[in-house]
Amino acid sequence: MSETDGFPKRRNCEIRKDKMMLKITFKYADALSNWQWRQQTCIVSTVEECKRIYGLGIDCEYEIISIEEV
Repeated sequence: MSETDGFPKRRNCEIRKDKMMLKITFKYADALSNWQWRQQTCIVSTVEECKRIYGLGIDCEYEIISIEEV
């Protein structure tokens, strides 16, 4: 832990300029939304990472609307 902030030091958290980031906009419907479509955006390095973080395809329906490089 860092002595100054009380939180563990983070490693490998630098933003790498050589790695492309994607802004992914998708919509999903699940039991928590009463099967109404909701829209969400995430910025990640791969579509698979977005699916894993948001649990897309696990107990929900989803549709990717757009993918942009950022």
